[in-house]
Amino acid sequence: LLNLAYSFKNPDYLRLNSVDKAMLKFATLFHDVSKPEGEIDKTHQITSSYMARNIIAKFIKNPNTTDRIIDLIQNHHWSEEFANAADKREKAMELAFRFKIPNDFEIAKIMAKSDINSVSNNFYETHKSALDDNNLAIIQEMLDRIYASGCAIISDTISTSRPNAIESVEIKGKK
Repeated sequence: LLNLAYSFKNPDYLRLNSVDKAMLKFATLFHDVSKPEGEIDKTHQITSSYMARNIIAKFIKNPNTTDRIIDLIQNHHWSEEFANAADKREKAMELAFRFKIPNDFEIAKIMAKSDINSVSNNFYETHKSALDDNNLAIIQEMLDRIYASGCAIISDTISTSRPNAIESVEIKGKK
C-alpha cells in the first residue's frame, strides 16, 4: 500500500483521467503480489501478472481492461531495463511499443517512481535520475512517432486520432 500512497502523491497522478487512475491503482496494488517481502526476485513481474489476472478478472469483466493492467504489471521494471540497455534507442523503441496505449507510459513512470521510493529514501535518491524526464525523452520521442502516425493497433482494436484515416478495415477477407 506504500507504493499506492506514493503514486497518489505524484503530481502526474492528478493529470490522469479516471480510467487511467483505475489502471494505475490495480497495477500498483498487484505488481508485487508474488514477490516475497524483502527479497530480490527478478522474475516476479511474470508470476505476479499471472496471479493478478485471476484476481482482477473477478472484478473487471472487460478482458481488454484486464490485459492492459496485466501488461503494466509485467512491464513494471521497464526503467531498470532501460537504464541497463547498451542501445538506448533500440530499447526506447521496444518500450514505446509496450506502452503504446495512450497514458500507459505516464502510468508506468508513476509506478516506477513510487516503486523505488517505497524501498527507502536512500534507494530512491540513488536511482531517481534514471526516471528523469531528460533521460526518458527518447522513449517519449518514439511514442510521439507512433501517435503521429495516427493509428496504433491495440490487440484487435484499431484506434485512431484521425477519424478519416481509415476508410475501411478488412479482416480475414471480410470488409
